[in-house]
Amino acid sequence: MPKFVVEEIHGSTVTASQSIVAPSAFKAAANATGRLVTLWSGEPACVRVTEFGMSRSFTYAYCGSF
Repeated sequence: MPKFVVEEIHGSTVTASQSIVAPSAFKAAANATGRLVTLWSGEPACVRVTEFGMSRSFTYAYCGSF
């Protein structure tokens, strides 16, 4: 399974960061935060997931309130 870096972000500040092994970036975001996530659409609080060794990243928003 791939390894990901998961960063929780509020505004422009990274508030938490960890690495996690998961089958997908979406699952990595949910597993690392312990919360349901959805596609990001500009919310100030988000989760950025980057796969090790790849230059692509994915951004998700929390479901519900921050």
